[in-house]
Amino acid sequence: MYSLFRVCVVTASLLVASVGCYRNTSNNTEPGMGRVGITLSSSRREVLVGENATISALSTDTYGRDSKIEWTATFGKLTTEENGRVARVSFAQPGVSTITAVLMIDGREADRETIEIRVKPVN
Repeated sequence: MYSLFRVCVVTASLLVASVGCYRNTSNNTEPGMGRVGITLSSSRREVLVGENATISALSTDTYGRDSKIEWTATFGKLTTEENGRVARVSFAQPGVSTITAVLMIDGREADRETIEIRVKPVN
């Protein structure tokens, strides 16, 4: 059964307020997999041809399982570092590249996230 939901937890005190969101896009019904997720952040969303973008992945609630991240890019040369948690993409042509990270746990897809990088031509 495929489930898609978002639960946000809001906590507030006199000095600090925080919001945390967990998203489940997994079709896995295994107990404890409901809060497993991946979040991407990019050093830049716009680059010039010849430049690089660095994308970091943060996985949550993997509970010590064998987790890894598989990366793809619609275009650009993609390399990974730090045991697959950081991807660097260099671009030789203009356009919009979609970078996808798939969180695999015990050999099965648990979550996926995408980010777009706009590559502008050098004038």
